[in-house]
Amino acid sequence: MFKCNFCGKEFDDVDEYVKHIQSCAEKYKAKKADEDKARMEKSKEVNEYVETIKSIKKTLESKKAEFKTKFPLEYVMNFGGGDSIFSGKINDKSYDKEYDIYHDFINC
Repeated sequence: MFKCNFCGKEFDDVDEYVKHIQSCAEKYKAKKADEDKARMEKSKEVNEYVETIKSIKKTLESKKAEFKTKFPLEYVMNFGGGDSIFSGKINDKSYDKEYDIYHDFINC
């Protein structure tokens, strides 16, 4: 008895086995090639996303640095990164953090 290594089908006749092995091997190679092609296409798509994200991140960091240089006070107001520049006085109560004033307004 002969058994196909690709699909496991069993044969009693050697000629049938050899004929089957040839066609089964071709199907296996075609299937493997399709799987490899699909894997390569997925890898290419993933790499495109990664490179796009990296490029956008680099552009964002560059723009943030430029913004910080041109508008330092506005940068701190929008993105933090330093001591609070907020200060004010309402009803004789001094505030030096935006959070404190919001907290007092919400809890009124």
